Amino acid sequence: MAMLVTSVPAFAASQPTEQFDIAAQDAADDKFRDLFDEQKAMVKTVRNTDWLELISNLRGGNFRTSASLPPPGGVGMRLFGEKCTSCAGLVWDRSKLDLSDAFIWPSGYMAKTEFNINHKGELLNGRSSALVTIERLIECNSRRLTTNADTGELQEIPIGSQLAFNEINWPCTGTEGLAAVFVRSVDVDHVLHALGVVALLDHALGCQLPLVLMDSNNAVRTLDQALQRAFLLEVPKPGIPGTLPMALVPRFPIAVDHLRELSDAKKLELHAMYGITASCLREIFLEHTSDPAALQTLDGFPKFGGSPLGSLSWRCVMFPF
Repeated sequence: MAMLVTSVPAFAASQPTEQFDIAAQDAADDKFRDLFDEQKAMVKTVRNTDWLELISNLRGGNFRTSASLPPPGGVGMRLFGEKCTSCAGLVWDRSKLDLSDAFIWPSGYMAKTEFNINHKGELLNGRSSALVTIERLIECNSRRLTTNADTGELQEIPIGSQLAFNEINWPCTGTEGLAAVFVRSVDVDHVLHALGVVALLDHALGCQLPLVLMDSNNAVRTLDQALQRAFLLEVPKPGIPGTLPMALVPRFPIAVDHLRELSDAKKLELHAMYGITASCLREIFLEHTSDPAALQTLDGFPKFGGSPLGSLSWRCVMFPF
């Protein structure tokens, strides 16, 4: 079984630095603070294998989908799905959405909309009895109220516990209201996957979205270019055969053209280990077209298996764009 790299040492709490200590960022400087503090952010976790289907739906126009409204700050709610199988997702600004035809249920209620909404968008099997308004949902989040599974009544959760996810099912209109991509941890595989999603959304939909960290325990933070660059510089170097051992599939190539501080050698190293987008790779090669042999003399250029270019074939990436 392939080894799973699960953390980046430089991000660990035991080794805080000014460059890597994400938790120490001043939340007041984060433009997403208000979006989450005012409960205007709707979030949808996406299975690692479902991104292409979701993007196809977003390109196609109107479709019903479900998301959750986190408590203030994005803290204290257990998101839908497991981190290992749904490590990233999307953020919408609900103030830019039409929720007049939305179905809304509070924390703890299992609406199971995939089985209980017909093709006409009508609720089935008594699911309408537990519907609440968006105002009531905001109140429930603020008061930490969840649905009692036995009585169906709303009750306050114990101190130290997390709310279960709530559900808002609404007619999504393309990319309207999309605000960000979020990742649920700073594990190497999760962040690389999320960066690939950011690149894929830009390529497929023309949406240039920021990446934010939402781990349910700490206030939401933006992983800006400086943090992305620092992260990529710390990606562990793999052993033979020279590709980063990952558990997540599919792998989406990451965009690095905007990270000007990364050297061409580092970008090629990342490509050999994981995969960068075809446009980024093309830019590097065009820059050295006048003297292709100069690629082999780049300071720090990766040499795997005795050949500088031998491991640049993109064996592991399924979606070169």
